[in-house]
Amino acid sequence: MQYQPDMVVAIPNGANWLAIETAWRLGVAVLLLAKNPDTGEIAYQSGGQEQVEMAQRVVFIEDVPNRRTTTAKVLMLPGMAQRAVGEAAFLDRGMPDEKLALPISVSAVFTLPIPAILPHDSPLWGLVD
Repeated sequence: MQYQPDMVVAIPNGANWLAIETAWRLGVAVLLLAKNPDTGEIAYQSGGQEQVEMAQRVVFIEDVPNRRTTTAKVLMLPGMAQRAVGEAAFLDRGMPDEKLALPISVSAVFTLPIPAILPHDSPLWGLVD
């Protein structure tokens, strides 16, 4: 991985499994965060902030980013922005003009801009049963 992390952080909750596997393959620590399903608030789980403070290079793992609002919330956690060096995503589906600017680089395996509301004549509707 180009970022050479000593910790990966899952962007909750969809990327948890991907972050666990990535950390195992890289031989580095993994951190899972808590996300309130009602409010969308993101917080450290018990001992999480201390784990981040021991890391030097943190990479976020995201499954399907859209506008990057969840990543922005994770960056606001105490101690996180100082250590974050990048984000690795699987499928970046966000529309370019709707993405938040982040102070870290983001790379994705696949990029397929998909609007939040598809036009009625979008060929993507053909993929729906």
